Amino acid sequence: MKHKEKDPVCGMAISVQDDTLRSVWQETTYYFCASACKEKFDADPEQYAQPRECCGKHQHPGHRNHGECSH
Repeated sequence: MKHKEKDPVCGMAISVQDDTLRSVWQETTYYFCASACKEKFDADPEQYAQPRECCGKHQHPGHRNHGECSH
C-alpha cells in the first residue's frame, strides 16, 4: 500500500513503498528519499524528528497518527 510521507531531513514528499528507506526511532517509523538523508537522521535523530500535533491540546514526539487523538 502506497502512502505519502515527508523526509524529515530534506523535506521531500515521497511515496512510501516496500523498498523505501526507513528508520525507527522512539517507536516511530521515518522514511527517506535517499541513503544520505537516512544516514544523517540515523547519526542524530533528535535533530530531525519533530513533534507532531494530534488534537491541538498537546504534542506527542514523533506522532504519526493523523486521526483522532487517543488522549
